[in-house]
Amino acid sequence: MSDKNILAEAIRLLGLPASIQAHRNWAVFWCPFHDDAARNGKRGRPNFGVNLQDGHWKCLRCGASGPSLEALARDLGRGVRRPPPTVPRPTSQARRPRFALLGEAMAATRMAFRGSPAERYLAQVRGIRPAIASMYGVGYGVAYPAVGEVTLRAAQAWRMATDNGWWLWADGVVYAEPPPEPQWIQVRHSEERRRQARRRGRRLPKYQTWGRLAAQGVTPGGAWRITHSTQALVVVEGLVDMLALAQVFHDRGLGNRVVPVYLAGGGSAAMYAWLQEKATRYQVFLVPDPDEGGKDWVANLKRHRVKAARVLWPPEGRDPDEAVLAGWWPFPF
Repeated sequence: MSDKNILAEAIRLLGLPASIQAHRNWAVFWCPFHDDAARNGKRGRPNFGVNLQDGHWKCLRCGASGPSLEALARDLGRGVRRPPPTVPRPTSQARRPRFALLGEAMAATRMAFRGSPAERYLAQVRGIRPAIASMYGVGYGVAYPAVGEVTLRAAQAWRMATDNGWWLWADGVVYAEPPPEPQWIQVRHSEERRRQARRRGRRLPKYQTWGRLAAQGVTPGGAWRITHSTQALVVVEGLVDMLALAQVFHDRGLGNRVVPVYLAGGGSAAMYAWLQEKATRYQVFLVPDPDEGGKDWVANLKRHRVKAARVLWPPEGRDPDEAVLAGWWPFPF
């Protein structure tokens, strides 16, 4: 079985997992073989784990264990569904990114983008053409995307969807990084959604991110567009800034010779290490927001020894996206 099929079969046999520890390829359930004390609220911790790579399972409390989901089904007195044969994944790809199971849902957001409030917001308010947004895989958060049960259950386990199937990214601009098998997913909530939340006594952030930005191997947003022809990187703080720079670079015929990337959430140790290494191979420019947060952002990058050729401050207190779309061009290419 693939890890996706293992999770689906485990959910069929055991119900919704209490958690999915994707970095360890492990799903945690309440144990079906004993009166799990944690389930009654004494400790608050389930004890039964299923390995998502090979299907072996064990309970850390009662000691029940087995080599496969077939064995688990037999012990529970149930049959096991055998999925159609699949081509084995190479060993180097065995550890799939945390949110790879949500590819179906991301496809639904991209299908819904054209003509959506997300497209209108980016085009009419921020000046980003739909073709540029689509090139980066930007989508529109559908409240009830038409996805299969495995995808929905995974989203619910990761608290991206409620018990009744409503997704928390509803009505937002959705971006996955990288697009094929994302390690993290970010949504920019609409003003209307945030107003609705405030009326209900809740504070909804402008940006909400699912995934571990500090995980080893995570790179800045947009880094997947770097190719053998890339000569320079332009680093910004936000998603819309990256899209605006990508649009201007495209209009100037730069192709992928200059690639904009952004540090979602201010960056992480893994991202800083990535930038430090890239600074030895490419020209690197920092374009911060013109505020105190931008100053702290630049200082943080310098503390992590990211050597940039120049720090380029947008003029007249404008945000980077506003400045470049208005014609600001400080770059030497």
